[in-house]
Amino acid sequence: MKTIQLLIILSLSAMLFQPLKAQDNPGRSQIIYLNGFGNAVTYALTYDSRFADKQNGWGGSVGLGGYALAGKYFLNLPVQVSYLFGEENHFFEIGGGVTFFSSNFRWVEMGNDGKNNYNLVGTLSFMYRLQLPKGFFLRTGWTPMFGQSQSNDFHDDYAGIHMKGKNYFGIQPGWMGIGLGYCIH
Repeated sequence: MKTIQLLIILSLSAMLFQPLKAQDNPGRSQIIYLNGFGNAVTYALTYDSRFADKQNGWGGSVGLGGYALAGKYFLNLPVQVSYLFGEENHFFEIGGGVTFFSSNFRWVEMGNDGKNNYNLVGTLSFMYRLQLPKGFFLRTGWTPMFGQSQSNDFHDDYAGIHMKGKNYFGIQPGWMGIGLGYCIH
């Protein structure tokens, strides 16, 4: 009889302490957030997850953003791999990836003359992240971009830029980004 009581007490104790163990290891981080500027160029709804069953370490993200207005459009697809350093709720992110975008806006900085333009730019990220295991998420920091683009007979008298089908390499070192969202797990 005492053996059965001891087994019941041990079983109940194990069940009571199970939630405490789950809090120590909250599992693989999964986040949905609105990414502003940064590797999204404008904005993107982004999904981010770690590859292992933990809050930090290697992971990746993919987003989709864009808009259309009066016959003009902009579409972007940022993809990134990153590593998170830190514990608890505070992390430092270092990452790299690419952002595909398509646009027919006249955009001087990216060499777009208003015709349909498709481009792929490289992105880096050096970000602070505040993420609760389930709840609020904040991501902000420095996100330089770089890439090669081609102008299609681009002419801008105001800026004094004249390019005729030239390839050029551009760097945007002062780019910053912010993300706000929710940690699913």
